[in-house]
Amino acid sequence: MKAVRDALELLLAVARRRDGSAAPSALAEELGLNVSTARRLLQDLADTGFIEQASRRGGYRPGPSAAYLFAGSRYRPELHAAFAAPLAAFAGKFGTDASLSVRLGPGRTVLLAFDGTGRETTAEYPPRIDDLYSSAAGRLLFALAPETRRVHLVWELGIPGGTVWPEIGGDRSRIAEALAPIRRARFLRYGGNCAAAVDEETVLLCGTDSAEAEAALRELSRLPGA
Repeated sequence: MKAVRDALELLLAVARRRDGSAAPSALAEELGLNVSTARRLLQDLADTGFIEQASRRGGYRPGPSAAYLFAGSRYRPELHAAFAAPLAAFAGKFGTDASLSVRLGPGRTVLLAFDGTGRETTAEYPPRIDDLYSSAAGRLLFALAPETRRVHLVWELGIPGGTVWPEIGGDRSRIAEALAPIRRARFLRYGGNCAAAVDEETVLLCGTDSAEAEAALRELSRLPGA
């Protein structure tokens, strides 16, 4: 139902801002909703505890139900169990950011992230990052998506233009050719970063493309139990 999707998009938009600046009119404009519809759905979300008003005249921020939903249990707990310790060790060893992401709609969500000291930084990322065309992790997830899903993503996101993805350059017929070597390698260097596939929906990303880090990231992506 459209109302359910609109409510979920509103919840994600509030979560992205996190600071109480998510006013109904701004959210409605961002999502292309009627302001009265946005207000009604926001009130429904507030009534169930997923959001709350930052102040009487202010915008919204995530509420206790959202906190329980996101923090009360781990999404894909088997990935957390398999990768938390080795990914933190990898980040600390190479002094670089490292993360584990899964594809989420037309973007990705970060399940685990660590900075160059091995400190976990997962909570600092927004619920969804819309960078399937513009990051190493995003491009790898896009390339690995099933054909039917990629067709839908292109319909939703548009064909990558020349400034975003020169190898495609706005030409739909060049998409398969550009993605084929990425799919075969299950690995991508882009923008000074490296991304390695764990499976078709899950990738590891590190903030360096050194040969030593690349080899270690490839090995980590084949971790038993992942």
